[in-house]
Amino acid sequence: MLKEESQRTRGNFARKIVEKKSHEKYNFHESAVDANLHGCVGRFIGHPSANVAFSFFGNDDMTNGINLLQLCQHENIIRFYGSVESATNHQIYLEYVAGGSLLNKIGCDGSLREGVAQHYFKQLITEMAYIHSLGVVHRDLKPQNILIGHSNLIKIIDFGLASLFRNETTHDEKLLTTYYGTRSYMSPQVYSRLPYRGEPADIWSSAIILIFMLVGNLPWTEASHKDRNCQLWFHGRYNNHSWKNIQNTIFDLLRQLLIYDPEQRATINKKRYDLYLDERIKEVFIEFSNSNSPSSY
Repeated sequence: MLKEESQRTRGNFARKIVEKKSHEKYNFHESAVDANLHGCVGRFIGHPSANVAFSFFGNDDMTNGINLLQLCQHENIIRFYGSVESATNHQIYLEYVAGGSLLNKIGCDGSLREGVAQHYFKQLITEMAYIHSLGVVHRDLKPQNILIGHSNLIKIIDFGLASLFRNETTHDEKLLTTYYGTRSYMSPQVYSRLPYRGEPADIWSSAIILIFMLVGNLPWTEASHKDRNCQLWFHGRYNNHSWKNIQNTIFDLLRQLLIYDPEQRATINKKRYDLYLDERIKEVFIEFSNSNSPSSY
């Protein structure tokens, strides 16, 4: 009951803000066509067939995310239209994706057919290659932050925890020392609060997402030796019943992506052999060279 009342209250608040501010800047045809705990969906007069999602966040919550989202323009990343800042909040305007989240899709189906999972994973890898080329890491990749759009095109959302991992002056890679993300998708270094490289942390999260798509559940609760399933994985004991449902070529890929040492973990850059991925995706994988030695940050 409390949750439902909270949703209604937030929805009513959202409608009032839309009526007062959004018409002024964006000329919405309707004040709202939908409202819930996360925000509302309005419609541009100039584009009557295109819905636009808008949400509200505290001013301290989204400044970094907005800046990095503006930097990252890619078909697999939610499109940013603009924002309005008041004394108390940020109102942000994003592409509206009607297909729901990857988490919802997996929840409805239990798990995904391999061909569907591969299709989504290829897009996720392509998106990561793009943002990493800009020196950006997402740091909270998970099915909840992947929306399914038209023609099964995925859209990555929520750059609120994203970060630059290169020095803006020298462009040298730097180690990150802020520890954000969702526990089950965190790499061992992030979970253990050790200085960490950004790219391998995103790669680890992508592998957990791949497992979740194929099996329908998570392989472990946390990437630490305290978690028995993860401990068995680190010691090469792959007797978890979930692994039986994953074919050998995919399992070989996971063994490369879920290596404890980030310097040995596969990352995105150049060609690496893997039967699971087609030629276009093979070319972005290598086992990372130890020649890079980023400074601590």
